[in-house]
Amino acid sequence: MIYRKQCPIIWHLDDVKISHVRKGVIEDIIKDLDSTFVKECPLQTMRGKVLKYLGLTIDYRGKVKVKLSMFKYINKILEELPCDMEGILKTPAANHLFMTNEKCDTLSKDKAQLFHHLVTKLMYLCCNSSCISMHKSHETG
Repeated sequence: MIYRKQCPIIWHLDDVKISHVRKGVIEDIIKDLDSTFVKECPLQTMRGKVLKYLGLTIDYRGKVKVKLSMFKYINKILEELPCDMEGILKTPAANHLFMTNEKCDTLSKDKAQLFHHLVTKLMYLCCNSSCISMHKSHETG
C-alpha cells in the first residue's frame, strides 16, 4: 500500500506492470528501477489508458470496467503462419496424434523452429483466453 492505495506490481521475467492511482508513485518506482537496472538494459516504458502486456491489450478507458483482449496477438500469429499451412479439422486431438510415422520426412531446422514458436504462442493464447473467458462468465453470470 502506498498512500493507502494498492500498488500492484506484476513481474514476469523482464516485463513489469505497475498500477497506482497517483501517477507520481509509478514514476518514482520507474526511476528506482531505472537507476538499478539501466546498466543492464535501458527500461522501455509505456503509459496510457490502453497498454500491451504479454500479448494482452489492457484497456482502462471504461469508467468501472477494464477490457482485456488478445486480438492483435491472434492476428500476429495468423500473419506468421506459412502459406502452405491449411486445412480444417474438427479437433486437434485426432486418433493418430501420438503415433509416429517413421517414413515421413523430418522438418527442416527453420520449419521445426517456426512450428515450435507457433505452438508455444498458441498454447499461451489458450491459457490466457480461458482465464479471460472465466472472468467474463463470472462478470455476466
